[in-house]
Amino acid sequence: MKYLPFLWATLWRKKMRTVFTLLSIVVAFLLFGVLETVDYAFAHPNTGASGANRLITLNKYSITLSLPFSDEQQIRSVPGVSEVTWLTWFGGYYQEPKQFVFALPIDIETFFNLHKGEFVADQAHMQAFRDTRDGALASVGLMKRYGWKVGDRVPLHSTIWTQKNGSLDWNFLIVGVFDAAEPTERDQQSYTLLFHYELFDEGRSFGKGSVGWFEEHVDDATQSAAISARIAARSSLVGASFSAAAGGTPQPGLTAQSPARVKVTLAMVR
Repeated sequence: MKYLPFLWATLWRKKMRTVFTLLSIVVAFLLFGVLETVDYAFAHPNTGASGANRLITLNKYSITLSLPFSDEQQIRSVPGVSEVTWLTWFGGYYQEPKQFVFALPIDIETFFNLHKGEFVADQAHMQAFRDTRDGALASVGLMKRYGWKVGDRVPLHSTIWTQKNGSLDWNFLIVGVFDAAEPTERDQQSYTLLFHYELFDEGRSFGKGSVGWFEEHVDDATQSAAISARIAARSSLVGASFSAAAGGTPQPGLTAQSPARVKVTLAMVR
């Protein structure tokens, strides 16, 4: 015990070295957990995506690699798919990098149709969002966090998307607020801001006509694995289908190969 003060003092003699050492240990354990999950997933291929009523289609290699918007019609034409919407990672923050904002450009009709019943918003706010090209809906938690009010014009800095004028700063008019319908999910939405995909796609200087990922809703959850395979075959999408129930472990289901673009279809239970 008499050496503990000495050891403690030595650890913090070079603070950065100690911090990076601790971070490397944390990352090692995280990687171990992820690899164990993948190992378990591929060791149980028969579990499939049965019971999932939400599919997500994204680039196989990275969420930062986009998909062509033209895939939307191909996915929508797959039997069993009842709705399709699309989103893109904006990578935004307010004023300084530590003030992260999970900003998402959405198609308002398909997004809220697919997520029907999951969000609560005043109808007047929803109409204002539809009518305002540069309008945005912010979550109740985000409004409180930064002291915003409806009617405020808010600048968000994107770490990825430049506008045509070369600026990474985007300005939005807060026209309404929303919250998760389920109280247990409100913390998850506390950083979320929604704005129009059309404004985003027309305003960005590169990547036009592309999306980050697609979300699909299926009519029959018991057919989700088969529908996932159909999506893969129809739109040259992929590889592996995963079932991810809330808090569950991703588990691979059907696979489909294509010589064209390679993407992956994920499935979630809602």
